[in-house]
Amino acid sequence: MVPSISASDSARTYSSIWVGIDGYSDTTVEQTGTEQDVTPDGPIYYAWFEMYPKFGYRIGNFPVEPGDVISAEVRYVGNNRFRLSISNLTKRISFATTQRNKAKRQSAEWIVEAPYSHGTLPLADFDTTTLTDCSATLSGQTGSITDPSWQFDAITMADPGGPVKAEPSGLSADGASFSVTWGHE
Repeated sequence: MVPSISASDSARTYSSIWVGIDGYSDTTVEQTGTEQDVTPDGPIYYAWFEMYPKFGYRIGNFPVEPGDVISAEVRYVGNNRFRLSISNLTKRISFATTQRNKAKRQSAEWIVEAPYSHGTLPLADFDTTTLTDCSATLSGQTGSITDPSWQFDAITMADPGGPVKAEPSGLSADGASFSVTWGHE
């Protein structure tokens, strides 16, 4: 569910919630998700996709508001092509695109974070947000985050020696859901 965000210490703060392939230990990321930012004019919400290291793209005609339920998927379809799809289940609208990226396909990721633009941006106060029904498929086998076929790492967002910015909860009993709680921008 898209969180309602609020201002904290900075006039501009940012947060992204996304799913993707790669990024953990390589130099590509194939990803799609939502952005929740606070600006001097108030909060803004939108959907996007990115085939990093290429630039990201804001998805037009795809409304996003707090409380909307979002479903997103990144799927490798072969020949260096990825299908990125995102749906706003609340508003019954979907977007999909197939893009090329020469990628290693070494990790699956479910992320809530401050975006990066010439440095990590101040993190918007999203309170707590929950990701549910998370699964990955590798070589025809589908499993939750804790499937014994792959390695699982939960990552707490913090500046070196600084306060915790965002912290993930433990996983649900089925290993497919977790929450992330905002701590500091």
